[in-house]
Amino acid sequence: MTETSPASWNGRVVVVTGGSRGIGYGVASRFAERGAHVMLTSRKAEAVAEAARSLPGDVVGVVAHVADEAAARSCLATALARWGRVDVLVNNVGVNPHFGATLDVDRARWDKILEVNLWAPLMWARLEVEAGLGRQRSGDGGWAGACPRTSRSHPAVRPGCRAPARPR
Repeated sequence: MTETSPASWNGRVVVVTGGSRGIGYGVASRFAERGAHVMLTSRKAEAVAEAARSLPGDVVGVVAHVADEAAARSCLATALARWGRVDVLVNNVGVNPHFGATLDVDRARWDKILEVNLWAPLMWARLEVEAGLGRQRSGDGGWAGACPRTSRSHPAVRPGCRAPARPR
């Protein structure tokens, strides 16, 4: 995240998938420290609740598997009901259930890599754009996509790790 003055994030709404630990938690922490309203998502209820409690400001933790469309829609509905908009989406979740040569990966693991690392970020971005990503405020909504570590291991996944075009 580019350093900005703390006031620049006051009142902004940020959704961070996979925000209960690691890089996602670090990103969420920086936004929260700078005055943003933050929604964290995680598959684990206890982890996301603890992460949300540990951050300053207006932070909510929501249980959601990143590839579950109903859960993603519920997260967005919660953010919109609570704050009226979403300004920034940080797609942070990534998996690598296979270690070794790409040609040795089995179908189930490959499907999981594609679902979590490619489909889920696209789905969240689409849902965020449908919800009017930031446009309720001033038309300057944002999108951030973290390219999962898996992309270095699996060259076929790498082309999917690009930010989509800015919402129209």
